[in-house]
Amino acid sequence: KTLAAGAVAGAVACTTVGFGLGGAYASGKGGKPKPQKGTIWAVVNSDGTLARNSKDITGVVHVATGQYRVFARGDVRNCAYEATGGSAGLAPPPRTYADVAQGFFDTRSAFVETYDSTGTGTRVDSDFYLAILC
Repeated sequence: KTLAAGAVAGAVACTTVGFGLGGAYASGKGGKPKPQKGTIWAVVNSDGTLARNSKDITGVVHVATGQYRVFARGDVRNCAYEATGGSAGLAPPPRTYADVAQGFFDTRSAFVETYDSTGTGTRVDSDFYLAILC
């Protein structure tokens, strides 16, 4: 029984990581995306939900503590990215900062990490702003 429970937990974890890190394009479904054009943006809540976004942002996946993948409609590989910690609502902004890079496994995504401002490099869940300039 313990082995079966472990296998089920492992399958669920692999499915979650696969979706979080791969998405439809990486799994070979959905075809090759066209290059994204223009500036697109998102305001993301700390739980990985969209607070506000431009029309070509299609979703967010909260991968792990302080790690997010933001998906665009088109290929954003040849774009520039800018992310910053901020408040999605009317509250004072959190004392966090954000780093962003091209998505690892999907040309339609940007990978964002958010950190506390103490200088320890500790990832924390935080609201953030993302701009992708193509």
